Formats: sequence, structure tokens, C-alpha cells
Amino acid sequence: MTDAYRQIVDSATTGIAALDARNYITIANPQMADMLGCTIAELTGRSLAEFLDYPTPAVSIPRDQYDWKLRRKDGADLWVIANITPMNDEKGEYAGAVCVFTDITERKLAERQLVHDALTGLPTRPLLLDRLANSLARPRSSSGSISAILYLDLDRFKLVNDSLGHAVGDKLLVIVARRLELCVRPGDFVARSGGDEFVLLLEELKTPAEAETVAVRVLQEMLKPAVLNGHELIVTASIGIALCAGQSKTPEDILRDADTAMYRAKASGKARLAWFDPHAPLQPVDRLRIETDLRRALDRGEFWVEYQPIMRLQDRSLFAYEALLRWKHPQRGAVSPVEFIPVAEETYQILPIGWWVLEEACRTFHDWDSRLEIPDGVAMHVNLSGLQFMEPDLIERIENILERTSLDPGRLKLEITETVFIEQAISNRASLAALKDLGVRLVVDDFGTGHSSLSYLSRFPVEMLKIAGSFVAGLGQDTGNTEIVRAVLNLSQRLHMQVIAEGIETQEQSDILSEMRCTLGQGYLLSQPLKASDAELLLTYIA
Repeated sequence: MTDAYRQIVDSATTGIAALDARNYITIANPQMADMLGCTIAELTGRSLAEFLDYPTPAVSIPRDQYDWKLRRKDGADLWVIANITPMNDEKGEYAGAVCVFTDITERKLAERQLVHDALTGLPTRPLLLDRLANSLARPRSSSGSISAILYLDLDRFKLVNDSLGHAVGDKLLVIVARRLELCVRPGDFVARSGGDEFVLLLEELKTPAEAETVAVRVLQEMLKPAVLNGHELIVTASIGIALCAGQSKTPEDILRDADTAMYRAKASGKARLAWFDPHAPLQPVDRLRIETDLRRALDRGEFWVEYQPIMRLQDRSLFAYEALLRWKHPQRGAVSPVEFIPVAEETYQILPIGWWVLEEACRTFHDWDSRLEIPDGVAMHVNLSGLQFMEPDLIERIENILERTSLDPGRLKLEITETVFIEQAISNRASLAALKDLGVRLVVDDFGTGHSSLSYLSRFPVEMLKIAGSFVAGLGQDTGNTEIVRAVLNLSQRLHMQVIAEGIETQEQSDILSEMRCTLGQGYLLSQPLKASDAELLLTYIA
């Protein structure tokens, strides 16, 4: 190379390198060395392949323009446009090439920000759809492996933002992102779909059960407390699972299936997982109409309370009552609690409705007691929503209701779902102690669905728990459910905690529970919910 040409090459603003027939660097200009973070001497004599972020190219590089990612000496990524001009010898054989490199790293980083979430660093929906499209297009291997989507939505995340601020909410989202990455296998794909929704793409699965194993692992990981700005939080998630199957399915179809399953999990009690079932799609609900009608239902007197007995299994005698909210719509008639309770919770209408139920149940029970002299020990169970449990004046409200209704606090048992309890028990420890001092007893409802442990619950003033009906339903048919119920009963007896098995619908279930020394039960086999007058009539037999 003449001095003139050398001067031109060295003064160029782009990186220039000459290669020999083996694609080893023979000449490099200062700009090329600066781009790769090394000296010209360190470049000369080395193969170009050492700097490429993928396998060695073919011996002969055709004339073309490439979008390459190189590795700098310090390990950082360097994105370049590489214009290649091959050179041939007198025989027409490849003798090397001249490469001109233009640094486009800043542009690539900007593009990456568009497809990666700025907060969590996870891929966003466009990259997810692209990865899912590739997964669907890939022919199934001879081993018959499958792929699955886990669609995850955080439960009650809006409460975190509303009560603690968006800065804390953002920190929590980052923690969730890191935990999800810990739950998946190498090669799995974790993305943030938007807001508090995340998606996991699991590939090369042998059976659908492996997807469920990952989902359970995620549910358990979410239960670990996170300390943010002095607040110890437990966030749970609802997960929908859908298989990436069906020749006519698009990536959007698969995501919609998993999203549908996620809402089914959320509707069944949150902190749960659900599989997409094409034969049982969610029925559309006119949420706006329900929300509007709920706001007027309390003032119009459309709510009433029914009372379901909790029985002793040995002799079917009455142990307690549980107050259950009912709604009779003026046009639609009876509306299922499954339909309107989630709307009431999400719109915060459960607060006035929940306090009304508590006062109505306390007043009714005191009225019964004043006329029938109900034996000691018989109590009224009332469900307390998560929003009520978080009220700053929780104790004052309960004290006022007990005072207005003249009910003995020892007659009241508040039922709190396991999910809400484990989310709030640590931060509401003072409220739990105050309730105990007041004489009100606590019951953990739906035990088993929140994946906590009895040893954890034993740290708090809990005297009783209810085994979730989903576990009772599998007694005698599902070995896993049977062993779970047996383990809960054995440990609770050692911890001196009473247990109620709910959802008992068959004599076989009742017999198995009795054999396991479960003494209390609730369900349609024992009694359906009763109107107040019928519930009072039943009390006359024990008064």
C-alpha cells in the first residue's frame, strides 16, 4: 500500500480492514482498532472470526453488505454494517477481501429499547410474538416435544400503586421479573406483556405436566416477601396455561387462549393456575351493567344474607353458621356471587357491602341468642375481604359494629382467604393482635390454594382453618388431594388448630374425612345455605 493510500485509509471515519485468503487481518486502520477497543498491532494477524458473535464464516466471503455484531476487546457488543469487497488472484480464486465497517451500535441499542421493556429489561410483546411465531412454525421433533404459554397477571397490583405509590409498584415489577427468570429453564422465554402482566414461553416440553410444574414454581416464588421502602409485601399471581398447538393457531390466538385461562384462574379465587379449555370458554359478562347496578343495590335493599351450617361430622350437630351474601336483581333475579363478587372487589364496592354483611350477620345472631339462649361455642362466621382487612380503621369499625349490635365478640369469627392472609399478615400484625385482644377469632379460608404452610400460619393468632373445597372434591379419587388433606389434618392437630373441610358433597368424602379424624365440615351434603328463618329454626333444636 502506497503512502498516499495509507494516509487515506488511516484518516477514514469508518473502520477498514484487509483480509488474506484465510480471512486473517493483514491491515487495519486506527478507526477499526478504536471500534474494537484495541491497538492495530493487536488486530493484525488475527482471524476476523475471533471478533464475530457467531460461528466462523466460510473461507470465501462473497461481495455483500452484512449487519454484524462484533465483540470488542472489553466484551461489549459492537454492531456494524460491514461492506465486503472480495479480491481474487490471477487464477480467479479468492485471495482475501477489503472490509469497511460502519458503527451502528447506538441505532441498534435504540431499536432494542423499542422491543425491550425499559423498566424490567425483559422482551416486550413484539419480540414475544416473533419468538412465538418461530415456535409455531418449527416442525415438531421426533421426540414429540411441545411448547406452552404461561400468561401471568399479578393479583391486586393496583392496590400497591394506590396505597404505596407507583415508584414502589415499579420496584415490585422488577423483583417479579427477576423471580420469573429464576423459575424457568435455560432457553425458556420471559417477556413483559404490559402493565403487571408477564408471559412465559416454555419450549421442548415432554408433557403438559411440565408446564404446570413451572407454573406452581412461580406461584410459590411469588409468596416470598419483598421488602420495599420499609413495607414487607407478598404479591400473588393468577396464571393461565395454553399449549402452542393447532395448525390454524396464530401467535395472537395462543396468547388469547392463555389470557382467557388466566382470567378463569383469577375468577376462581386468584393465586391459582388454570388451563385453557376450548370447550368451556368464559362467558362474557356485562361488567359495566353489573358495576352500575351494584352501586344502587345496597340502597335499594336488594342484598340479603343466607346462613350455611358448619356441622360436626360425627353426629351432624350444628357447630356454627357462615354468613353468605346474596343479590336479587330486580330484572335478572338471583345473580351468582361468582359473577358479582369479583366486580365488587375490583371496583372497591365490596367495602360498603362487606361492612353491611358483617353488621347484618352480627345483628341477626344476637337476635337469635337473645330469644333462644344459644349454647356457648356456637358462633357466626363472616367473610372479610382483602380490602376490608387493609382498612386503617379496621379495628374501630369492628368494635363499632359489635357495640351497635350488642354481639359478644367471642361469638364472631372472621374468615380471611389464605391468599389475602399471607399477603397482609406481616404488615397487619398489629391488627391481628388487636382482634385477638378484642375476643374476635380468625379463620383462614380456602387453605391450600395459596401454597403457604401451617408452620407459617402458626406464627399468627389463627385458631381455625378451612381446607379448600377443591381438595375435598378429589377425596377417594385423586391420591394427591387425599394425601394433601391428610397432611394438613395431621399437622393442624399437632398445632392444636381446628379444621373445617368445606365443599363436602358426597357421603364418601364425609366418611374419608371422618377416618382422617376431621371433626368439622360444611357443604351441600350436610346442608345448603338457609334463609334466616330456617337457620333460626335449626337453632331451636340445640337451644
